[in-house]
Amino acid sequence: MYVISTYTLAKLSDIEWKNILKYKYSLIKDKGYSIENKIKYPGFISDDNKFDAAVQYVNELYIPRFKNMFTPPRGNLSSTLSYIFIGFAPGYSQLSKGEPNWLLGPSSPFKDNKIEYTNEYFNKSIDDLKIELSYLFSNFNIKKIIFLGHYIQFNDIINMLYVEYSIIKHPSYFVRKGLTHKEYTKEINGGL
Repeated sequence: MYVISTYTLAKLSDIEWKNILKYKYSLIKDKGYSIENKIKYPGFISDDNKFDAAVQYVNELYIPRFKNMFTPPRGNLSSTLSYIFIGFAPGYSQLSKGEPNWLLGPSSPFKDNKIEYTNEYFNKSIDDLKIELSYLFSNFNIKKIIFLGHYIQFNDIINMLYVEYSIIKHPSYFVRKGLTHKEYTKEINGGL
């Protein structure tokens, strides 16, 4: 399993960038990987219980619709998928060679919490997001959506869904304010 070695863009070698670009469109089966490694894997991970649904998602939804996006979703597509984190307009750095700041950047370590591995990130049109959320809600046991930050675009999503949601501060807020990882973990726990 390939995992990023650091969240610091300037420390990534060209070989690591090639691996990130290679694996960010992949799906692997969980073989008991640690939560830290799952979070640092640039693609999707599933388990035996939901692997068929994950394969269908990747082949029929993700690759045809979202593969060329700079900020494609990533993360957990297994039976433990309970929460979907939705962010808007993730940061971009000149140091990036093809990966947005949600995986690599100043606020990434704040998302590296040990609550449970349930990361799912979006930065799409509302129509694309509706299609994707409809599939995920039909095939996984999602309890809640957690919005990262307050954006007017989230109102369209809230109005189309009949599910529980919460809004928490965006990770970049904690970076700008100089707040700690522990404080952000408390913010996430409050949203769950």
